[in-house]
Amino acid sequence: MTGTKTRDIGNVTIAASGSTSGEFNAGKYVICGFKFPVMTGSSVTFTHCEESGGTFVPVADTSDTNLSITVSGTAKTRVVNPQNFAGLEYIKLVSNGTEASDRVITVLGYEA
Repeated sequence: MTGTKTRDIGNVTIAASGSTSGEFNAGKYVICGFKFPVMTGSSVTFTHCEESGGTFVPVADTSDTNLSITVSGTAKTRVVNPQNFAGLEYIKLVSNGTEASDRVITVLGYEA
């Protein structure tokens, strides 16, 4: 990642009374973090698909554990291992709780 610049590459929203965001197209970027607001749920997992509007499946690591980020508490920026998201163009975020209001999450990334 030498010489790369991390930037906001877009937002996803988990709607009030929902738990899954709309899809996010990472395009030419590799995801390396998220700026989370205060969330109702305590963790977020990820799903991905190879094409827009397709069937989304869970994102798991090499030990077949679904990727998860703890999001309870205060609003924070959370970094992730970019290798876990390399090549994943379309993703959704899934809260383990029903969100009490719209949650706008900023996706951070760098050009691949």
